[in-house]
Amino acid sequence: MDNTKPLAPLRGKANPLRTIHFSFAGYLLLLCLTVATESGLVKALANAAAIGIFIVAAVNWAFYKSHTKVQTDQILSLTLLYIGIFGSTAINFRSSEVVDVIKIAIAPSFIIIGTSLAVDISKWSMKERSTKLLFWALILLPLLAILIQLLTGSRDFSENKQIGFFANRNNAGLYAICLLSFYCVLTDKPFASPILYMCVGLMFGTLGLFLAVVLALFLSISRAAHLVMGIVLIASTLILVSFFPEVGSKLRIKPVIDSIVLLASGRIDLETVTYADLVRLLNTQDLSFLFRLKHWYNLFNIYIDGNFSNYLFGFGAGSSVALSTINLVPHNDYIRVIFEFGFIAFLGFIGLLVSVVRSIPRGWTLTPILVVVVYFFSENLINNYLAMILFFLSAGVLATRSRMEIDTNQS
Repeated sequence: MDNTKPLAPLRGKANPLRTIHFSFAGYLLLLCLTVATESGLVKALANAAAIGIFIVAAVNWAFYKSHTKVQTDQILSLTLLYIGIFGSTAINFRSSEVVDVIKIAIAPSFIIIGTSLAVDISKWSMKERSTKLLFWALILLPLLAILIQLLTGSRDFSENKQIGFFANRNNAGLYAICLLSFYCVLTDKPFASPILYMCVGLMFGTLGLFLAVVLALFLSISRAAHLVMGIVLIASTLILVSFFPEVGSKLRIKPVIDSIVLLASGRIDLETVTYADLVRLLNTQDLSFLFRLKHWYNLFNIYIDGNFSNYLFGFGAGSSVALSTINLVPHNDYIRVIFEFGFIAFLGFIGLLVSVVRSIPRGWTLTPILVVVVYFFSENLINNYLAMILFFLSAGVLATRSRMEIDTNQS
């Protein structure tokens, strides 16, 4: 992509990112130990290590950053996001989930760190031994945690429960997509395979991820390739589902179609219909689609009935669970941000994503970023600390490299 020389060489001969690499690997190892031992002490150490990653990255950024300017729109968006998050926490401190505040607040800052470090591509190269260690740790340690669960019989993966150190299949799928974007950072070469993305979209058995992958591929790949892409996607899906029919059933496509028909016919009112009624009308207990719509409608009504302070700063971290009828998170991070942190934070969150998407030209580099942006519409992802760090760090690096490449070509 970009072969521009660093604007300001980093001090000394040692790779200043090495400490970041090892801090990530150490955090992953602690997460594995948490799964293996189920120890409260190890979990506390892992939480401390999570904060440590941010401190290590921030110190490296402060002492070794280049002269790359962070985009004004990113600074403005982060400012709005943090005003909203910390304003909401201050106003709703007694009811706010502090752990969620820390997770959700720290991760977006890595877009600034990625922006500042993006110019020195060699320090991110897979030729660096510490970089290789980090990337393989990011792949192998989560698999080790899953293996530990399988060997100990501590989890039933047929249900949507914890997988390794991920909360559920949705978050495991998010992590896989974020690894694809991070691979592009480390190699300066994105994965250019619709088959690969379709496999990732299908292997976790979640309809939200599958649809996010399909939509992201159509939006990120050039229009001339849309027809071919459509044929490849359809063929890939048919082949995979024919060989693995259980994947098709796990995607739960039929209940979604039946739900849409039910809504279009006007036979239900989301505000008054009960979940028991939905089970009877659909003849299934799989209410994933209508559950989301009904839950979003409930949260929307609560937000509209709030006061001016709630409009600006929301009801506090965790309030979407505490105040909703069914006491669950929204399964939509855009709704979660505006409900829990308010309209100011929502503007910052949207602005940050728009800034990244606008900076990266259409193509395979943009694909994994767009998958996550779309996936935010259907799942609870923003407090997946590890995946969100990888996402925002990769977004900062890739957006900056793309801008540098455009500037170089224009000069």
